[in-house]
Amino acid sequence: MIPFNQKLTSPKKMGRTDHRMFLAQRPFRAVGILLLAILPCWRCTQPTKTPEIEIADHQPDPALLRVLGSKVIITPEPTFTFGCDTMRVGVLQHLDRNYTYDVVPSEIVNGLLFQGIHRPVKGTSLRIEVLQPVTIYFFFHNEADGGFGQAFAQLPNWTKCDSAPAYDIHNGDHGLRMTMYKTQAEVGTIELPATAADRACFNLVVK
Repeated sequence: MIPFNQKLTSPKKMGRTDHRMFLAQRPFRAVGILLLAILPCWRCTQPTKTPEIEIADHQPDPALLRVLGSKVIITPEPTFTFGCDTMRVGVLQHLDRNYTYDVVPSEIVNGLLFQGIHRPVKGTSLRIEVLQPVTIYFFFHNEADGGFGQAFAQLPNWTKCDSAPAYDIHNGDHGLRMTMYKTQAEVGTIELPATAADRACFNLVVK
């Protein structure tokens, strides 16, 4: 096949053999031009592959759960298994995913991270029994917030923070948009509002 960019000699300047070659080249050139025209359109019509969600099954650390339990007792409703870890860059976000927090504001570093599940059902709530004075930080996804954005804006004694953690920052922007609130909690009980929608992505830190 003759390259598309090769200059062809005019038929008037050709011999009989050259003229036959010229005529033979024309169908190939036509097919090549047609392919160049339709390939970009074909690529546009191909469906974009959505990355599969990798489900994990991490086990909680009993020793860290005991440390958390000496400060607060957290009861989710409906019940689900949760873990605890020290808040830092690279810490696991939830037990059922492999996402990690890659941006951690300095004020929550070394706090105790409550690691729940990534997509709790609608109506999920937390009851926090505070055993000693602590600061509680609660943060959630701006879009998959389960109604927390509106609810926390109206809660007394909770202050919106200037920054919030971010997770999975090297794989798109889905983990970059979060909001964090904090409260100075005294001994007593805190009832957080139930989620108003499925898939509310949230965590809390006790410090």
